[in-house]
Amino acid sequence: MIMSGGEDGTIRLWKLGTEDLGELLYTLWIAQTPFKCVDVLPGGRACIGGMGRSLRIVSLVTGYTLHHMDDHDYVGPYENFMQLEGCGMIFACLHLRGNLCVSASEDSTLRVWDVDKGVNVHTQLAHFGWGRDVLEKKTDHMPLAESYAAIAQICRCGNDSIASCSYDRTVAIWDLTFLPELVCIVRWRAADNSIINVSQLSPEVMLSCNGDKTFTIWDTTKCPPVSLRSFFKERGMWILAHPISDDVVALIGGDCHLRLYNWKENCDVLEERMIHEVMPVDIQSICFEDAKQPWCEPILYTTFDRRESEGNAQAAVAEKMALLTGALTFDWEG
Repeated sequence: MIMSGGEDGTIRLWKLGTEDLGELLYTLWIAQTPFKCVDVLPGGRACIGGMGRSLRIVSLVTGYTLHHMDDHDYVGPYENFMQLEGCGMIFACLHLRGNLCVSASEDSTLRVWDVDKGVNVHTQLAHFGWGRDVLEKKTDHMPLAESYAAIAQICRCGNDSIASCSYDRTVAIWDLTFLPELVCIVRWRAADNSIINVSQLSPEVMLSCNGDKTFTIWDTTKCPPVSLRSFFKERGMWILAHPISDDVVALIGGDCHLRLYNWKENCDVLEERMIHEVMPVDIQSICFEDAKQPWCEPILYTTFDRRESEGNAQAAVAEKMALLTGALTFDWEG
C-alpha cells in the first residue's frame, strides 16, 4: 500500500489495482492547512506535519485527530523569534520506535514526541546556519542566518540512527541509543548549496539532493561519510528521492520530472519524464501486508476533542469545494 499526505489537508491510502494509476481505498479529510510530511505509526496511526506548524497524530481507522501538538508554533530558539514572525512549519516527520516520533522544522529544531500521550519529550537545536559565510563584510552581523537553518528532511540511516539535512549545506547523523535524547555522531558539509532531501538507500548508503543541482550518493560507514558519486542536473534540481527496491531509487525534480536510477549499476532504469503539472511535495510507500503490520490492534489514546476533529475535517472539505467551485466558475472578464 501507499499512504500519501497532500496539500489539500488529506491522507489517502492506495493499493495496486487493475488501473494504471492504482486504486484509492479511502480519503481522510484532516485539516485546512496543507501537509508537507506524513509517516505511519504503530496502532493504525499516522503523524502529519505541514504549514499549520503543528504535528497531528491521526487514527487511520477512525479518521479522527488523536493529538494536536503545536509546540512548533509558539516555542523556538532565539527567544521564540521565528515563531513570533510566523515560522515553525514542519517539513518532515519520522517514526523512531515504539511510541516515539520526531519532527523537523524550519525553526532549526528536531523534536521528539510521545505519540501515546501527545507531548514533546525532547527538543534539539540541530542545524546552525551558514556562519560567517553569509556575510558580505566582516563587520556585518546576521544572527539568524549565521546560527540557525531550516531542516529540510530527515530519514533513517542504518538501524539505530537518523540523518537530517538543512539549508546550511550540512547533513547530520543522530544516534538513537539514548532516546528521547538525540546525540550527533557526525556533521559534514555535503554540498555548496542547500541540502533539500536525504534518503536511505541501504543501511550503509545514503543519497542527498542538493541545491546546486546535484545528487550525491554517500558511504555512511565512513566518518565523515564519503561521496561515492555525484551527478548534475541540467534543468531544475532534484528535490525528492525514494528507494523503490534494493538497487533502484526514484528521483523527482523541481521541474516535475521523474527518473528511476539503479545506483548499484550506475545506470538509468527509466529516463526522465514529466509526472506532475506542479511541483510534487513528498512521496512515501507503506507496506501493511506483513503479519506484523502496525494496525492489527488500533491504538486510540487521545487528548483532542472529537468535535473539534470533526470541525477541522468539515472545514477542509468546505475549503476544497470552494476552491474547485471557484476554478469552475471563474470569469476572466468579471
